[in-house]
Amino acid sequence: MKPYSSTAFFFLLLLACGCRETGPSLPERSPSVTVSPSSVQTTIDPALQAFAGELFEGKEGYLVALDPASGEILAMLGTSGGAWIPAVLTGFSGGETLPAGSPLRLVSWCATLANRGFCYTPHLYRGDEVRRMDPVVEQPVISRTVEQMWWDVNNPPGTGARAWIAHVDGLDVCGSVAEAGDGGLTDSVFFGFAPRDSPRIAVAVRIAGGGPGARYAAPIGSLVIERHLTGRVGRTDLARRMKEARPLGKKSPETASCIHEGRNCKTHTK
Repeated sequence: MKPYSSTAFFFLLLLACGCRETGPSLPERSPSVTVSPSSVQTTIDPALQAFAGELFEGKEGYLVALDPASGEILAMLGTSGGAWIPAVLTGFSGGETLPAGSPLRLVSWCATLANRGFCYTPHLYRGDEVRRMDPVVEQPVISRTVEQMWWDVNNPPGTGARAWIAHVDGLDVCGSVAEAGDGGLTDSVFFGFAPRDSPRIAVAVRIAGGGPGARYAAPIGSLVIERHLTGRVGRTDLARRMKEARPLGKKSPETASCIHEGRNCKTHTK
């Protein structure tokens, strides 16, 4: 079986996802607000957050992981030059943005697909009131998109599967990859969830200057999924390579062509 639509089809679905709220609104919160540890519990999984931080060492971009069943954010990173930026809540800090706009919107749409038709507002604090959102998208469209995302991950190289590197035995990962940029140095993008049935995690990853989505974003996203679902990482060599990787985060005329054209340039990918 060959994939019957491209990643662009999924982007069109995201753009078509007009949502209506069916619950109480979410109180305004910021990750930078100082709160008393005894009075507020965050939803962040400390072990998963630490692991994601190791994978992001020396990189620019963002990563958001959440529980589709509740909207609780499990891990969240946004970096630019090694510093935390609030842009993780509103969009990538530089370059062309994806049609889905912001990391939280992108991961919310992944959660909508994971739940087969609805999602909960992403939130960082337990006890917050959240709202349920229902997309105005027909179920057959959602089903076809989920099937494509599963196909892209769970078929071997050479079959047309673009996200095969995100495959993890026994986890039934669904995902897709993309490149975002203006035709020069592009960003590596992955979005997905797992397991396919009864999903427990949805992720969105963007690596600045990473090129094809399967090069950096898909491996990193799938490692975060694996760590959360199994409590360990069996693909230790892949984890090591992602931790050591230093993709370019800034454009330069000297390096844009070799990265954009997908060549393995040792000089420019150290």
